[in-house]
Amino acid sequence: MKILTHARIRSLLPAAFFLLICAGLASCGKVASGANASQKHSQGSQTIPVSVATVQRRDFPVYLNGLGSVTAFNTVALKSRVDGQLVQVAFREGQEVRKGDLLAVIDPGLTLDRGTDSELHRPLGITIVGGLMVSQALTLFTTPVVYLYMDRAQLWARRMRGRAAQPLAPGLGEA
Repeated sequence: MKILTHARIRSLLPAAFFLLICAGLASCGKVASGANASQKHSQGSQTIPVSVATVQRRDFPVYLNGLGSVTAFNTVALKSRVDGQLVQVAFREGQEVRKGDLLAVIDPGLTLDRGTDSELHRPLGITIVGGLMVSQALTLFTTPVVYLYMDRAQLWARRMRGRAAQPLAPGLGEA
């Protein structure tokens, strides 16, 4: 009689596991084929009715019921630089928004007031609106021009030191 060692048992485990899976699959196939054979004998030569319809294009309603919560990948908090009453919201919830799109309109009447105390509020409103316009101009025009001149100055400094001039941004350094 041969004694099974621990190493021998460990080497036989994969083969035993494979045989167990094959036996399970074979038994499932026999049960399914036996069920099909009994259904074929009970149905006999019954016919199945077929109906015909024209093709239509319309929505296919799919409803998913479940509990849970939906969280957006990205969220944005809108903050106004100027206080005022919101007149119009130019976007819908969930809409894709790109840089430069109009998001909201604030009532300019509060900053450029013509009612009581307008002598006090008008200079403040003009200052606020003018400051917003200047900040927009600085952001959109002055900043790129400053970077252009900085790039040209860096190229000039490299040439003076005798190095090969390589512009940081292609096409900007050539005068």
